[in-house]
Amino acid sequence: MLWDDPSRHHVPLPAPDLPQPLLEAMLHSQEAAMRYGWKPFMHNPKLRQRLHRIACPTLVVWGARDRVVSVDYGKAFAASVPGARFVSIENTGHYPFREQLDAFLPPVVQFLDE
Repeated sequence: MLWDDPSRHHVPLPAPDLPQPLLEAMLHSQEAAMRYGWKPFMHNPKLRQRLHRIACPTLVVWGARDRVVSVDYGKAFAASVPGARFVSIENTGHYPFREQLDAFLPPVVQFLDE
């Protein structure tokens, strides 16, 4: 569900020769993400009503084929931030910065240059 084309991407498993402290740190990071993100499942139900407070330039970049969080949600998110711009990256799932870096960078660089 994370990728537009899952056959081109995978999350590598930890290598068997990883030092024990690094492997433990990776597992603790994943555990922390699950603990803090589980309820209410990786989102803050009050976030939407707070977005109007953002007073700095904002760019929201979204994968056009995100099957984890819909493009409509991304557009609504951006519309809730005063003056925010929304960019949708074609042929991209949940991680546009990993899946389509060449399409992701130009709008981000342009935004940062302004």
